[in-house]
Amino acid sequence: MLEELQRRNYSAIRTRNCLRVVTEFAKYFGKPPDRLGLNELRTYQAYLLRERKLTPGTVVNQVAGLRFFFVKTLQRHQFRDFLPYPQDRRRLPTVLSREEVSQLINAAGTLFRRTLLMTLYGTGMRRSELARLKVSDIDSQRMILRVVAGKGGKDRDLPLSPALLETLREYWRWRKPKLYMFPTPPLGRRLHQPISDKTVWIAGSEAARRAGIRKRVTPHTLPHSWATHLLEAGTDLRTIQVLLGHGDLENHRLLMFEQERVTFRWKDYARGGKQGEMTLSATEFLRRFFLHVLPKGFVRIPHFGFLANRFRASRRPFARQLLASRNSTERQVTAHDVPESSSLWHCPRCGASMIVIQRLTAAELSACTYFDSS
Repeated sequence: MLEELQRRNYSAIRTRNCLRVVTEFAKYFGKPPDRLGLNELRTYQAYLLRERKLTPGTVVNQVAGLRFFFVKTLQRHQFRDFLPYPQDRRRLPTVLSREEVSQLINAAGTLFRRTLLMTLYGTGMRRSELARLKVSDIDSQRMILRVVAGKGGKDRDLPLSPALLETLREYWRWRKPKLYMFPTPPLGRRLHQPISDKTVWIAGSEAARRAGIRKRVTPHTLPHSWATHLLEAGTDLRTIQVLLGHGDLENHRLLMFEQERVTFRWKDYARGGKQGEMTLSATEFLRRFFLHVLPKGFVRIPHFGFLANRFRASRRPFARQLLASRNSTERQVTAHDVPESSSLWHCPRCGASMIVIQRLTAAELSACTYFDSS
C-alpha cells in the first residue's frame, strides 16, 4: 500500500492518514487487512458512526483510506459499492461583519496576534498556509503574497493590500524573522520552525473574548468572512474560488493579470488635442489595443477610390471641377454629359468605354437600404 501511495505522489500527511486508517481497521478485528471482507467493512463503518460517535467528515476520511487499500492496492473493485460515504449536513460557516472584524483585530493585544489575524482576513489564507508563510513569499513590488504548496499542493498568488503590507513591515522591524514570517516562540530558540495550529486558535479566541464577540471564532472564521465581504462588494464568485485555491492555475493567472493596471497618455482631439491620462485594467487595455490589429493576411487601407494615395493628386482637382460645373440634384445626368475621351469612363485594362446601366443621385442613394455597385 505504501508503494501505491508513493507512485501517486501523495503528500506525507495523506500517506500517513491512509496507513493509520488501515492499521486501526486491522487492529479492530485482530486480523491482517487483506483477509477481511465485506461483512467486516460494513460492521466497522457502523462501529465508527454509532459507538465511537465520529463525525461524518471524519468517517469520510476513514472510508477513503479503506477504499484506496481494497480498490487500488488489492484491486477489489467490487468493494467500492460496499464503502459508501456517509451523508453530512451542510452547515453555514460563522461570518463576522466588517465592524466585528475590526473589533476583533483591535482587541488582539500584541502586534504578533494582530498581524496573524490581519493576514488571515486580508488574504483568505488557510491556517496551515499562514503557519508556513515565509519572509521571501511577500513581494512588496508587485503587491503579491505567494502561497507555496497550498490546497492540493498548488502554489498561488494573493493580492496584498497596503494596510496589511504596512503591518507586516512593522511586525518584521520588531521581531526580524529570518525564515518563517511567524516562527515558533520564543524567538531565540527554534527560529526555523513555524507556529503551531494551536497558536492561531488561541489568537482568534482570545481576541474574540476581549472584543465581546459571542460568535464562535476559529481560524476559518476570518477567511469565510473575507470571502463573504468580497461577494457583498460585487466580486465574481469564480474570482473568490480561485483566490481560495479551488480553481486551476491558468484561471488564477488570468485573474491576477486582470488586477494589474496600465496607465497611459492619449491625445483628446475633442478638446483641441490636449494630453489626457487614463488607467485601465491590463485585459481591457489589451482588448482596446488589439481592436487595431488586423488578422493575418489583411491589409489596412485608410483611403480608397479617388482619395487613394496613388490617384489623390490628379483626381481631387477633377472631382472638384465636376462638383462645381454640375448640380446632380437639379437634373438627371446621362452618359452624354461626360466625353468618352475622359480616362475615367474607359476600362483601365482593355480601354473600352464603360456602359452606364443606371445613374442615381445622392438623395436617391441615401434612401436606398441596399445597393449593389458591381
